[in-house]
Amino acid sequence: MKSSFLALLVSIVTSAAQAGIYLEPYIGYDSSTSKGEITITAPAQAVYDADAEEAGAQFGAKIGYATGSWIFGVDFLTGELVDKEDNEATHMNTGVFATHRFNNVFSATLGYIAASSIKRDDLEVTGSGFRVGLSTQVHARMKINLDYLMTNYDKLDNEGSEGKSDIDTSSIVLSLGFPVQF
Repeated sequence: MKSSFLALLVSIVTSAAQAGIYLEPYIGYDSSTSKGEITITAPAQAVYDADAEEAGAQFGAKIGYATGSWIFGVDFLTGELVDKEDNEATHMNTGVFATHRFNNVFSATLGYIAASSIKRDDLEVTGSGFRVGLSTQVHARMKINLDYLMTNYDKLDNEGSEGKSDIDTSSIVLSLGFPVQF
């Protein structure tokens, strides 16, 4: 009984000693495929095809709390996406995440994207989604991250018009992260 209590005490102290603030700025490349449509209801009725393949540089940061093998926090991602016709759009995601570190080399992340937006000219679509990712530590201060994002854009903000959007986007983001824990 005494040895069990001692083992529990040691594991609690060891876990608390590894706890701290986690910060991981990252930079990467996003490749996205969108399917859906945008419907304008006023001032005139119109339906636009929103199918697109876009790609571009992305950067962001994860900020959170790390304890033991778990990290919990907030994730922010932004960047420019360009489609095949050279149309540019600004992309932003904000959400929460949980990461489990399996060992000193590999980790897996699950996240909820609470707010996502894509803005092109005067048209902006917003929505939410999910993120799943795998990471490998290649250096003490560098990780390679591979994330899959699934987002549904169901709100439309267009100056002078009313309408809705129904766009499903799948994205793969390959990034280099630079984690720091203190």
